[in-house]
Amino acid sequence: MTASPNLVLIAGTGRSGSTLLGLMLGSAEGAFYLGEVAARYRPWRRHHFVLECRGCGGVCETWERLRDLPERGLHRGVARRLGVRHVVDSSKYLPWIWDSDRRARRQGLAVHHVAIWKEPEDLAYSIWKRGGPIGRWERVFASYYRRYFELGLPFVATSYRRLASEPEASLAALCAAVGVPYRPEMLRFWEQPHHHLFASANVRVGGGRPIRPTRLPPVFRDLWADQPPPRPATARLIEELRAREAADGAGPRAAAPARRLPPRWYFKARAVRAFQRFRPETWEPPSYRLEALAEPEDGATEAASGGGGVSCGP
Repeated sequence: MTASPNLVLIAGTGRSGSTLLGLMLGSAEGAFYLGEVAARYRPWRRHHFVLECRGCGGVCETWERLRDLPERGLHRGVARRLGVRHVVDSSKYLPWIWDSDRRARRQGLAVHHVAIWKEPEDLAYSIWKRGGPIGRWERVFASYYRRYFELGLPFVATSYRRLASEPEASLAALCAAVGVPYRPEMLRFWEQPHHHLFASANVRVGGGRPIRPTRLPPVFRDLWADQPPPRPATARLIEELRAREAADGAGPRAAAPARRLPPRWYFKARAVRAFQRFRPETWEPPSYRLEALAEPEDGATEAASGGGGVSCGP
């Protein structure tokens, strides 16, 4: 009997490392990485209306084969047309995760959820180096993961720091948790062909380098030392994520009771995204702080990116 396709849905804030993780999982045998494909079907920036493959840099034969797939049949259709067993989606947009989970299960797909996250100082640095205030990290972090937990979906977690410091063990454990066959070559994802949409352009597919921990420059460390500790509610979210660390042997487990209907914020988020289709934003590249440019993060080349951003809704 042929096994059902396996859908892996990656959640995380912007700049959490979801593109790197998606490329790694998409480098497994019989796997395909979609990128942040939700933006193709629910666009909210002007460049989302252009079908441009990050791997090919433009017109892509693979996406020409997938172009006509409707949203409701996307994940199953990708598996069938490309003949792959595992489909990886790092869209991160929470209403899309809820809808994709429900739809895929009805269609007979196996569904696995992964939450990738950064330690507070690492996420704060990712925001700060792009010109944002250092304290924004907590609002971004708490808003996203609180809502993600409220979906009541069983998931495993992986911290970017753990994945970067123990890549072989962490990725192997995560693969076992989500039903994807591990092989060491997955860590050298840039050696594999990829055809993903809208994910971070900071991650170079061709000629990349291994994942590595975020390096915090002294100027940022001094600023971080003056920041207050996380609020109790945020600290609890962090502990919940650590308790589901795949590298520690944790299995999929929900952070809230299962739901028949989505939370109330889901409906507002859907309405806002529907409106944005007709009033899309124009993406502007971030203004990097000069004192941070010498320390590229996430095993990436610092290039302008139209991906990333906070994907938790309005």
